Amino acid sequence: MHPTQGTRLDSWKAIAEYLGRNVRTVTRWADERGMPLHRVPGGKRGAVFAFTAEIDAWMVRQQEAENHRPSGGQTGNGIAAERQQISAPSGDEQTTASSSVRGNFYRHRSIFLRAIHWRIAVPILVVVLAAAGISAVLLPLNSKGLELASLRYDVDTVEGKTAEGRTMWMHRYSHQFSKDYLTMATDMAEGYRISDFFGDGGKEVAVIIPLRSGPNSSDLDWPQIDFFTSTGKLVWSYRPEITFRFGDHELKAPWHVEDLLMTEGGGPHALWVVAAHHAWGNSFVVQLDPRTGKDTLRFVNTGNLHRVCELKTKFGTYLLFGGFNNEWDSGSLAIMKEGQPFAASPQTPGTRHHCDSCPSGDPDYYFVFPRTEINRTLHAYEDGVYQIFVSEAGIEVSKHEGFGPVNEGTVYLLRREPPFSMLSVRYNSDYDMTHRAWSAEGRLAHSLEDCPERLHPQPIRLWTPAGGWTDLPVKPARANQ
Repeated sequence: MHPTQGTRLDSWKAIAEYLGRNVRTVTRWADERGMPLHRVPGGKRGAVFAFTAEIDAWMVRQQEAENHRPSGGQTGNGIAAERQQISAPSGDEQTTASSSVRGNFYRHRSIFLRAIHWRIAVPILVVVLAAAGISAVLLPLNSKGLELASLRYDVDTVEGKTAEGRTMWMHRYSHQFSKDYLTMATDMAEGYRISDFFGDGGKEVAVIIPLRSGPNSSDLDWPQIDFFTSTGKLVWSYRPEITFRFGDHELKAPWHVEDLLMTEGGGPHALWVVAAHHAWGNSFVVQLDPRTGKDTLRFVNTGNLHRVCELKTKFGTYLLFGGFNNEWDSGSLAIMKEGQPFAASPQTPGTRHHCDSCPSGDPDYYFVFPRTEINRTLHAYEDGVYQIFVSEAGIEVSKHEGFGPVNEGTVYLLRREPPFSMLSVRYNSDYDMTHRAWSAEGRLAHSLEDCPERLHPQPIRLWTPAGGWTDLPVKPARANQ
């Protein structure tokens, strides 16, 4: 049953359920069509809420606009156009080579007819390859002069779009995308990077393609990076397939792609890819040549990595890697000079956490952040670093303490110039609300204002090549700080 009028919806998932759509569609409506949305003040970046009355009024306005649209006119930006989406087979369906090609033909014909309905001024080139497992590209011939601004994922398709939302090109794959990825990636902009990688004034795009390895629910996802020109030409594909040895364990593909970064570094543009093991979570970072897709291994971490970020200082340019460390059992942040050939997280030799197959190399700094009482009470194992934000104030590192959809988190602030010492810690709004509720319920024996972890914060562990492990003191944090 839908919530009543005026009900507050406190997450992307709740908003999507109210509208009867998936999260990806709802985020697109908010970005492209002005669906009323509110951001949580002081909350985790991306935390949102909405009111059903505002959404209902917006839906009425959208429907009225559709009703007054001239017959045969542009419908690509309307809500009604959602009903014209091509239906895709379920994840459990299996197709033969001939039926796959035949299905591609009818899907492409449907897209062509819709293009005519949308009054696209030129024909669409449809390439249907005879062999099964080969993707097809649909490219508007008048895309010259248009500028690629964003990408849109569908069940098995990536679309290149202009700032006005016009489709420039489409690339279809023979396998469907991971449903888990499309559900979890509420901000689809996290899945690609558009930039002038070649330095010629054009726009290229590197995109995470979350392919499924097969039709069964037990089949593992096997994502890759595809690199397109602004006109939709596929230049190269990269699939993480490196093998590592940690102690007695050999870790092989598939690896999940966690993050992308484009850097300049004072020279040619470079693309950085963060990949994590599908079972153990151990991660690595490679630098890719945008022109060839050739990979160079640059960093290895024992545990999941989620974010990579570039930091330019007067002492040089650094790379920041945020995630989780399996041996040290908490959220972590590694910092290394961008020009350093290779580094690995500091682990105990002779254990399953030490990378025995890696070349030698250490990061300049490696931080491990303590668990909080909220995290310990929830028994949330991976309290990893999920966001890194660099500003004039410093390096802001956000660590998850619980499970979604509520995102209790701690936010650490480090100096933005070396030495990267600790400045402060604070707690987001979700953390404070959970703490107050648990204090009232008796799950915590103290109030938020008298919280021992606020009055006497746990130290941060820091590793450096010269000093090994040391503890960094943290200043007390008042409630609502």
